[in-house]
Amino acid sequence: MKKLIFLISLLLIAYSSYGAIVPVENDSFETATNPPLDSSFDSWYEEGTPSGITSSTTQKHSGGRSCRFTNPTTSYSARGVKSFQINVTGGEIYKVGVWGYLKDENALAYDPNISWLWVSIEWFNSEGNPSTPSQNPSSGTAFSSFAIWTEFSTSNITAPSDAVYATVYIRCKETSNANNDIFVDAVFLEDSQQPTQPGDVVINEIAWMGTTTSATDEWIELYNTTDEEINLTGWTLNATDGMPEINLIGIIVANGYFLLERPDDDTLPTIPADQIYTGALGNEGENLELRDTSSTLIDSVDHFPEGWGAGDNETKQTMERIDSSWKNSIEVGGTPRQQNGSVTTIITITNWREIY
Repeated sequence: MKKLIFLISLLLIAYSSYGAIVPVENDSFETATNPPLDSSFDSWYEEGTPSGITSSTTQKHSGGRSCRFTNPTTSYSARGVKSFQINVTGGEIYKVGVWGYLKDENALAYDPNISWLWVSIEWFNSEGNPSTPSQNPSSGTAFSSFAIWTEFSTSNITAPSDAVYATVYIRCKETSNANNDIFVDAVFLEDSQQPTQPGDVVINEIAWMGTTTSATDEWIELYNTTDEEINLTGWTLNATDGMPEINLIGIIVANGYFLLERPDDDTLPTIPADQIYTGALGNEGENLELRDTSSTLIDSVDHFPEGWGAGDNETKQTMERIDSSWKNSIEVGGTPRQQNGSVTTIITITNWREIY
């Protein structure tokens, strides 16, 4: 019994950290005004012709009702509904979907793939203005069969950083007027942000000594070791002595870099920063900790009794991570946004000699 309880607890923890369903009000169209004669669904707005949008109790994926689009036209704008505001978090990764059912009204006179369903999401900022990109995706998907409930969903979509709420759109059309009815039910918005593991993002290079221009021009480079982009918003990069203390904001692309510069974006004039931070790194060494939104330790840097593990304050060679060790950069100034240990060498050959 104890093992069973423990297993259930683990499953609940895993579900809460990945694939959590974001509440969509009246997701199964259970609540409507005078159903099925009126198409006014609570928490949903009509798009297009109201008479072509009703509730149904005959075809449903779950619950007691679904939303029915009768006689779709050749335009998405004629048949559709959109949700009320749904709270989201900027920078998070989401997937939106709905279950669709195609009813054949013409005894197989038409193929099911003339009927299309389009589910999309539009993002809005705190001022109520559309975020950029405002709506994803830009087109729909054709049905592949009649009389089978089929999931229609987007791929993973990253909400714009300033998004605070979203609206879900469900639209349908037919490329030929077959007058088939389309039913939709069980709308879902899923937070698809995968839980991070230690080592998914690493502290990759540190210019604790500054640059040849100024000792205060410090920078830190993070590297994403995975094949998926990771939202760093809500993560922290802190020194255990309290300075610097950085609250990260932004996305680090798959197998890509995230560059932090101090005190401004002129630290590396030709390379743009992803984020500006304050708080100097001590030349005698720091213990740095990179933690995700759940405060899980993702990576860390420990200093040695003699100071930093690598880097040179005189030559301004940076401290680079090579495999599991720290080494001085080959080039003065390091390799921001480049593979560590790399060096650009131009060889010019001016004299040739034939060898027999």
